[in-house]
Amino acid sequence: GGEAECLVLKHEQAVLALALLDDGRLATGAGDGKVTLWTPSAGGAGFTESGGCRVSTPVRGLAPLPGGGFGQVGNDGVLRSFSSDAVEQHASAPCGAYLLCVAALGRGSHQLATGGDDGVVRLWAAPPPPSALACLQELRTPGDVYGLCVLPGGEIFCASDEAGAFVFTRAPGAAAPAALQKALLAAAQAFASPAPPQQPATAGGGGGGGGGGGGGGGGGGSVVNGVRYDFVFPVEMGGGSAQIYWNRGDDIDSVAAQFAMRNGVGMDELGSIKDFILTAMGGGGG
Repeated sequence: GGEAECLVLKHEQAVLALALLDDGRLATGAGDGKVTLWTPSAGGAGFTESGGCRVSTPVRGLAPLPGGGFGQVGNDGVLRSFSSDAVEQHASAPCGAYLLCVAALGRGSHQLATGGDDGVVRLWAAPPPPSALACLQELRTPGDVYGLCVLPGGEIFCASDEAGAFVFTRAPGAAAPAALQKALLAAAQAFASPAPPQQPATAGGGGGGGGGGGGGGGGGGSVVNGVRYDFVFPVEMGGGSAQIYWNRGDDIDSVAAQFAMRNGVGMDELGSIKDFILTAMGGGGG
């Protein structure tokens, strides 16, 4: 009970990360690469700075490791693990993306999960030396991974930008239907590998027709952003109009996922988008 009180822990730069360590201390990470450790004062009246370290990148995420150690991620795409006295123990190879968050896979666990702007959730084993840091698995999502947390049952809850939130589980009986898993995979592949231009536009070009809400004519070599597509249809969105476009032979799941990604449409709408594509190809395909 009682009202919460505000305690100010002063920093020289913006604080981007915070973690409660297993031994009761706090760890904060700042934009200048400084990680500061804070020990609770006697009587719980505040915190006293009690050490820390510095890395060569803004600190985007911190997570506890057993015994008061912690993991750290940042803009350089490296996962580092530190001992309880803030001595670096491990550093991964750069993954080629900003790592934006990190979470411990359970209290007392030597496993961590990281999320990056490449849409990948990586699971890591981070044991104390002399054992090595190792990436155990990669899980792909259709958006930048800005937040991770581990649920009591061990499921990983992932915040994936405009693509939404996803839960990953090791329990086969709790898995999503196969169709939804396929749609998520297609959306993740579309995010990782945006469709390259099919061919440069040349003079001419056929027209798409009118009609909102997915109506209109496709085919005829219509051009979008300087690229010719076999099918182009206008789609009325809540905040304005958009276009859906594809070529004959394109994977329909990927086309639907790419449209959803471009326009911030939820993954639960992929079925309706695919239905529209199939209808359009059957009815007005040119």
